Amino acid sequence: MKIDPIQKEFGANSPQMKAVWEEMTKIDEENKNKVVAILEKHGWPGKSMVGPQANSAVFLVIQHSDKETMEKYLPMLRDAVAKGEAAKSQQALMEDRVRMNNGQPQLYGSQLRTNAETGQYELYTIEDEVNVDKRRAKMEMEPLKDYMKRFGIEYKAPQAQAN
Repeated sequence: MKIDPIQKEFGANSPQMKAVWEEMTKIDEENKNKVVAILEKHGWPGKSMVGPQANSAVFLVIQHSDKETMEKYLPMLRDAVAKGEAAKSQQALMEDRVRMNNGQPQLYGSQLRTNAETGQYELYTIEDEVNVDKRRAKMEMEPLKDYMKRFGIEYKAPQAQAN
């Protein structure tokens, strides 16, 4: 909640933004340590065990952790989703983030990056982009066009190539 207003007022490379990122990194690491202890002891805390809010909190902590942590716990999240204990959209977000961190195109179009030249958000590369909304629907996600509106981006889906 602090990032956008501070970035708009002081800029992305300001000392104020640096302080926010440092604060966030410290809190993220503390949260990760607590959540990893829970995961190691109990497995993925499903919705039936802890409720949807706590289940979502666990996902968010792992989703915003380091690459190795995400890769380690993604299979556990997949299992929870298969059992109906976590949201399909959570799996899609983490799958995309892991793929992006490994230099692979994302599957669901959930990840953005900042364009180095313009400073504006843009979609990270999507594999088989023509069919992205079909994959998103299977993961109970809204069409990519609607998702991108939240970021102030007008998205135009590519058209399928005629054979």
